[in-house]
Amino acid sequence: MILKNNAASVIVTGVGGIVGQGIIKSLKHNNSLKERRVNYKIIGLDASPMSVGLYCVDKGILVPNSTDGKYIQSLINVSKEHNIDAIYVSTDPELDVINKNIQSIEIETNSKVLINRADVVRIGRDKWHTYQFLKKAGFPTPKTVLPSHVNDLVAEFGFPLVVKPREGFGSKLFHVVHDLDQLEVAITQIRMSGWKPIVQEYIAGDKSGSEYSTGIVLSSKRNNIISSITMKKLSRFGQTYKAFIEDNYDVRTLSERVSLAIGSTGAINIQTKVQGDEHKIIEINPRFSASCPIRTIAGVNEPDLVYRDNVLNEEIRVTDYNRIVCMRYFDEMYIDYSTFNKISKHKYIKVIRPNFPNSLGC
Repeated sequence: MILKNNAASVIVTGVGGIVGQGIIKSLKHNNSLKERRVNYKIIGLDASPMSVGLYCVDKGILVPNSTDGKYIQSLINVSKEHNIDAIYVSTDPELDVINKNIQSIEIETNSKVLINRADVVRIGRDKWHTYQFLKKAGFPTPKTVLPSHVNDLVAEFGFPLVVKPREGFGSKLFHVVHDLDQLEVAITQIRMSGWKPIVQEYIAGDKSGSEYSTGIVLSSKRNNIISSITMKKLSRFGQTYKAFIEDNYDVRTLSERVSLAIGSTGAINIQTKVQGDEHKIIEINPRFSASCPIRTIAGVNEPDLVYRDNVLNEEIRVTDYNRIVCMRYFDEMYIDYSTFNKISKHKYIKVIRPNFPNSLGC
């Protein structure tokens, strides 16, 4: 049953992306349960009318891009107009700008911004800082260098090597290089895109090429773990397309130690790969991950847990979940032109009931 007065109005930013859509799926799944602690009214924000998540929420609203100077004031205005209780931040660029303005947002709107601490975001968003943190803390991680020391890495490991942006996300500008020429091209491409490259020891993973992704929720006030759940995953284009949720005790406990050491307060995602008998940490994402709806179906609804910890101040510990297999596939969203034109012109749209068959809970 729903507890009295536990209706919540929340914003999900970046609903054109897979992370924002995953948060929507998780919140709507919670709303579908007969016994739930909170019922969520969802306001979806994005800069483009072509963002599918705008049409899957109670109200979709267009806002400026996060690089626009008007973005923060727009977020504040929407929060005040709709009496927002909490704000879910789904994209990496928004993490940076919202963290810089979090105090003014929360004071002006009385909304709780559900993101990690600024220092945790700084370490996780910059892969060079991630490596330095992990190395100093004594956690296993692939050796990583800046381009000025790449010759030392080549001498130690040979090829292949990994070249990727320090600030990147997904598989954008991710390269596996097999000789010096490819190495130079990859470094140049990243620099020409306005980013800074790092070069890393290549970890092949297990025979299937799988990675492991552990989603962890830590209390914002009590420095303890609320939930942790690991999946073995296969990726395409930087995103999970097949996942296996089992126990994976060694990976899960390693990831828990990392999340506690970094001082996470909220949702965090730790990525690992196998090298021999050892799991090495390859990435820390200091936010909800695109795979959070998979964990939700397994019984660990991270967006709901973070809200209840931050806003309702509940003491929660989730240890049981279902062992499941997930297979992702492409799907479609259909809207008529009048709906599309309405949001393009008026900058918002209330929940729609499409005349076409749609998924994503619409």
